[in-house]
Amino acid sequence: MRYFVVLLLLASCAPREITRVEKIKTRTIDTTVTVPRDIIHAVRPLVFHDTIVVENERVRTEVIIDTVLKTVEVTSDVKPFQHTVKATEVIETKSKQRTRSQVFPWWAWYIAGIVSVVLLYLFLRL
Repeated sequence: MRYFVVLLLLASCAPREITRVEKIKTRTIDTTVTVPRDIIHAVRPLVFHDTIVVENERVRTEVIIDTVLKTVEVTSDVKPFQHTVKATEVIETKSKQRTRSQVFPWWAWYIAGIVSVVLLYLFLRL
């Protein structure tokens, strides 16, 4: 019985280590957002021949009004407008990794226990 206890004590020495690893992945996305057009309304009194120019950072509109010939000429230029937006997307991936750092496999400890019991037995018989 005591040989069996010694065998269990010698065979149960296996080191184990658990390591937790967390991985974080960050991805950056560049997008372009187009802003919708603006409509500009303006009212002013007319004369016989008048030119009205309305302009902002996106549109230049030129209106030529002739009340004698009763004509209206509209010229409009739309400037390209792009707004760049940077958005950052963060993806977190958590993983648990279990590592075992042992020098000998489990069965080697049992063989070492049996050999040590046999050697102890032989030593006590001498």
